[in-house]
Amino acid sequence: MPRSLPALPRALVLALLAVTRLAAQSPDDCASAVSIPLGVTPFSTLSATTDGPSPCALLGGDVWFTFEAPAGSIYRFALCANTTYDAALAIHDGAAPCPPAPTDLLGCDDDACAGAGPPIVELALASAQVVRLQVGGYNGALGVGEISITDIGSLGVGDLCSDAQPISTGATPYTTLGLGTDGPPACAQIGTDRWFDFTAPTEGTWRISLCVNTGYDAAMAIYPASAPCPPASGDAIGCNDDGCGGGGPPILQIALLAGETVRLQVGGWNGASGDGEIFIEEVPPLPAGANIVVGNLFGMSQFGRLGDEVGCSIASTTCNQGAEPLDWYGNPDPRHPFITTAAYRLHEGRFEQIGLSWVKHGFAAAQTDACNFGCTPHVNGTRLGSGCSDIYGAGTNAAQGNLGPRSEIDPFTGDYDYSLSILSQPSPAFDPTERRLILKDPDIDPSLRPGASYFAEVYVLGHDDLEHADSLAWEPIGITGSPGGTWSFDDSGGATVGAAIHAWPGATVVEARDPTGLDGRVYAASRVTELGGGAWRYDYAIQNLDLTGGIGSFTLPVEEGIILTDITFHAPEQREPGYDDEPWSFDPIPGFPRWSTDPAASATPQNPLRWGAMYSFGFTADRPPMDALAILGVHEPVGSIDLSLLLPVPEPVLPEAPLFVRGDTNQDGSIDIADAIASLTCLFSCLPVCLSAEDCNDDGVWDIADPVALLGHLFLGTGSLPPPFPACGVDPTPDGLDCSLPPLCP
Repeated sequence: MPRSLPALPRALVLALLAVTRLAAQSPDDCASAVSIPLGVTPFSTLSATTDGPSPCALLGGDVWFTFEAPAGSIYRFALCANTTYDAALAIHDGAAPCPPAPTDLLGCDDDACAGAGPPIVELALASAQVVRLQVGGYNGALGVGEISITDIGSLGVGDLCSDAQPISTGATPYTTLGLGTDGPPACAQIGTDRWFDFTAPTEGTWRISLCVNTGYDAAMAIYPASAPCPPASGDAIGCNDDGCGGGGPPILQIALLAGETVRLQVGGWNGASGDGEIFIEEVPPLPAGANIVVGNLFGMSQFGRLGDEVGCSIASTTCNQGAEPLDWYGNPDPRHPFITTAAYRLHEGRFEQIGLSWVKHGFAAAQTDACNFGCTPHVNGTRLGSGCSDIYGAGTNAAQGNLGPRSEIDPFTGDYDYSLSILSQPSPAFDPTERRLILKDPDIDPSLRPGASYFAEVYVLGHDDLEHADSLAWEPIGITGSPGGTWSFDDSGGATVGAAIHAWPGATVVEARDPTGLDGRVYAASRVTELGGGAWRYDYAIQNLDLTGGIGSFTLPVEEGIILTDITFHAPEQREPGYDDEPWSFDPIPGFPRWSTDPAASATPQNPLRWGAMYSFGFTADRPPMDALAILGVHEPVGSIDLSLLLPVPEPVLPEAPLFVRGDTNQDGSIDIADAIASLTCLFSCLPVCLSAEDCNDDGVWDIADPVALLGHLFLGTGSLPPPFPACGVDPTPDGLDCSLPPLCP
């Protein structure tokens, strides 16, 4: 039995088939040349013979094509991309015989692309002019490649350094397709370049970015306008190819004087070419001090399972949007950032936190520019330089030996004492989930809550951070998998700076600060949903940003007699020593229903709303909403004992407007002199049962003018009294007067 040959890899088989097709399609002799259009045409010379002259590069092993110019212009014929051998190209007059004579040659090249070969030939052609392309190899070399034909006459200026295109601020689209290289590689082996001149309209720092709408591996260098053309590599005053978030394309920042001009070399790494967009903007000066901004969160992953719980983590990008370096000293030095992660769920209008991690202690800072603030690196990793960024991967943030309790850190001041921390003790043996972002299978199983949405959050707290409100960011996450297995998280939705409570659609978010200035703040969100049938659902969420004292109670003013049903409370488990995770109790105090944990003075552990956590509350009532003052009781006050804020609550049942007849002061059902006498008598000696009836001139005040107005109506012909008169009715002009007892009103 003959031995069977090993199977070739599928990719290799496809490649061989492609080469075979190319060879079959590439005409081997001049007389069989096929017409090709603008754009890219693949070719193969692997089985080609030589059917023409060798006007340059000892050209041999040739295939033939023709091209007809669609318009009078300059055309570039390039074999730069995807040509895998030492190719050569000659272009002959299309009207010449086959094979052409040396006198019919219009252009020839073998080494014009970046880094020597392959060839580029540029020709000015008349409309409908036909040329014949002889594609071969140096000294008869064979291979496969691509012919790119570009109308560079329509590209405008910029192909050469000496012909740089002037551009201004804002967006400028460009292309390098079909261009040559007219400058040094500078960095990233820049080739296939295009040139621009930018003149700063004012003195300042300018950001030049190719981050948006650039679809290839671009690179960019900046030179002074005084440099020669083309410049030398040493003339570059800036060069980049991977500055935008997640690698390339490039981004550069440069300080310029008003009227100062720089020259931009925009090309591609190792000669890559394509379409892109240059965006130039002035960079505002960074504020004084250090300011933490969370630039991104990504790479959310599961790192362990214990029963129906998984331990997760998220990568974090921390940026310093401040003019001064940010402290990043590792333990035992307390001057470093504290990184926490959290997860939230939105389902059927309710927004709940379903998990939060312990605190990751920062230990060293890189000096990158992931937030595009313009990085001024610090000399080492003990501080994060002005405008710089540091990225901790999800695995680093999941390292359990570097995760400590939130309760060890003062969120308002950033104070922390390593000597009192559990991190100063030997690390215990960890189970697969503890201290990490713990999520329970039932909380994230999509089959249990169809239509639920999920969100992740990263919060970075620092003692020298100017503003905590931009020190956290959230983004939507997709969750796939099944209970008991490994969950996958899609965090490609993009981060939004701010607290995750702002992710609750349809909710109103308000802030409550400690009025003494000695402590931080919380956010409260609310959403009221009309259920129909005379019922309304009231949902609330309170997120503690940096209130050291924590929140121990939540009280709402709800009129006595309004029945609250379907009362809910939800809080994530924090599992920190010294505290419990018991749900808050609900006390239906008449007029002031309240949720609360045990007081701080209790002998038992409590569950106050501590920094970085969010608790959710709710109920259903049969009254529509109105705004009223709610009270958040501070659990262990540092400043004020409570915080107040306006939130929607059920509207009280208003009493019906009283019915009366204006002027019937004695309530006998008729208007006569007895009413005037009763009014004058009571004006100085009693309080009538219906002040509205006494207000005969309807000016909202009961005084001597009222019996005078009544006497004028009875005896002087001054006209009718204001309504309700003479029939019974309600006061059309509400005021402070009322009827304390139901008056006689026919």
